[in-house]
Formats: sequence, structure tokens, C-alpha cells
Amino acid sequence: MGNGNGGGSSQPPVPAAAKFAATWTNADPNTLGITKAAIRFDASQIYIHLWGKCSPTDCDWGEAYVPVADTSGGTLPVKFVFSFAEETQQLTLLGDQLKIAGTTHYTDNSGRTDYSYTDLFNKTGPAPTRTSADPFLGSWTNSNPNTNDITHAAIRSDPATLYVHMWGKCSPTDCDWGETSTPLSSANSATLSIRWVFSFKVVTQTLTLLPDGRLHVQGLAHYTDNSGRVDRSYTDDFSRA
Repeated sequence: MGNGNGGGSSQPPVPAAAKFAATWTNADPNTLGITKAAIRFDASQIYIHLWGKCSPTDCDWGEAYVPVADTSGGTLPVKFVFSFAEETQQLTLLGDQLKIAGTTHYTDNSGRTDYSYTDLFNKTGPAPTRTSADPFLGSWTNSNPNTNDITHAAIRSDPATLYVHMWGKCSPTDCDWGETSTPLSSANSATLSIRWVFSFKVVTQTLTLLPDGRLHVQGLAHYTDNSGRVDRSYTDDFSRA
């Protein structure tokens, strides 16, 4: 039935974020850069998951996010922070393709020269379906190589539980904290609360994900060995290893 103005009923506009949401594969199968992107969104954030060329399997960059409102101009500004480099990117849509223009800035004092790149991607699948726990999964390294606290972490899951494994700074080798766990459903708020019990202290931690893809750990060490040591709080940021 017409709408009284001589035309059919209009369709609601497609949100800008929805236009990006898909699985994208680099149009150049021989690329040495980013091979694949998976973009999804919810009511408040748009999440960008990238993979880079590595051997024998591609390197998982993890997932960064930006507010949905940031897509209103048709461009997604994205930043990934790793232990050795920072990636700043602009994602735009060119017809049926996704364009990623980025700059790599090395932060590891290796002397490598920063460089820029541009890649085009073809849509090869729907937007990914992920659980709220997925962005936490993987191996993480403290962004501060001189830390005296936690040096690295590894997070895995099964259908019901998230497992967090950490190592603390020790000499000559790091101290293995072992593994603690929390229900998988606890990640629904994008924050994990975990607890470690040792013979001499109890450590409580809150783990959150930063927009640039890093893992933020805020902790409190409460000493229980009657040593008189004062409780200590700390904050550390981790990049994907």
C-alpha cells in the first residue's frame, strides 16, 4: 500500500556501524600485511579484529574497539598497541570493499623505520559471532619490560570457565603463579574479577580491555604471613604477545 505520497513505504536507514560489520579478506592473496578483518558491533561499541601475515599461521592481533558514534563520519579511527609497535589506522568503505590505511610506529628501540600502508579487503562472510569472553583470550606481555610485578599472562576458556595463568617477576626466571579461574559468564560486563591465594598473600585483580586492544590489570596484594608488610596495589597494561 502506498504511503499517501505516491511512493512505497520507506525503509529505516542502515546504521553506519552495520555497514562495516562483516568478515573481510585482503584482496591481495600475497599480502605481507593484514590478511583478514572481522568487524562486529553492539549498541555502544564497534569491535575490529585483525590478523597479520605470519608463518605457519597468521598472527592474531586481537580486538580493538571504538564507540559506535565514531562511525558517523564514515571512517573508523582504530589503534592497536603491541609490545613492540603501535598501529594507527583509518577504516573506510569504498563501494563493496573495505579500505585500511595505517601507520606502524616501532616502540622497541630497534631502529626500524616507521612505515605506512594501504590495503583493500573484500567481504567474504557475515559479521562474526563472539562471546564477551573472546577478546580476553590469548597470551599477554606486560607493556613495561622493566616491571617488577606481573610479566605475562595467558587466558583460555572452555564452555563454562575462563582460566587465567600469570607469571610474576623473579630471578633468574619468572615465578609461575599457576592458574586461577572464573565463570565464563563473568566476562559479560567486559571486566573480569579474579583471586589468587598463596601461602603468604592473597591477590585480588580486576581485568578490563582498553580501546586499543590492551589488557588492563588492577590488583591488590594483601599479605597474610604476619610479616608486617603493608598491602600493596598496582596497575599494569599488557599487550598481546
